[in-house]
Amino acid sequence: MICADTSFLFSLYGSDVNTTATQKQVTAINTLLHVHVVNDFEFENAVRLRFFQGKFTATERDRIISGYRGDVKSGRVIQVSLSMPDVFDEAARLSAAHTETIGNRAYDILHVAAARIIGATEFWSFDGKQRALAEAEGLKVGQ
Repeated sequence: MICADTSFLFSLYGSDVNTTATQKQVTAINTLLHVHVVNDFEFENAVRLRFFQGKFTATERDRIISGYRGDVKSGRVIQVSLSMPDVFDEAARLSAAHTETIGNRAYDILHVAAARIIGATEFWSFDGKQRALAEAEGLKVGQ
């Protein structure tokens, strides 16, 4: 199971230096991307923040969010339910085990914790520290 973080989703649905490669990668795989409530919230908030910062027009913001929601609704992206108390318990364990050596931020730890809780075997991200944490926890990393 592949779990994609917000940076990967942002490249997939938005427009940045990684968009073309990300779209090709998703098209080439014979499996679906999985997301969870942490991804869902952070991704849409990041898009709205870019609008606030003047980096997206209202049309771009709406196109990106609509494209993402459409893929969730159609089943191209699988939204997995999870228990937030379980995610925070796993995040606390990950923090104690890795933050002092990798230097992860809390939200990055929550993403990896959620990926582990939903049973992901791969973690796709463009964030180096998040990738290092996922790898330290035995997830195959990709982008």
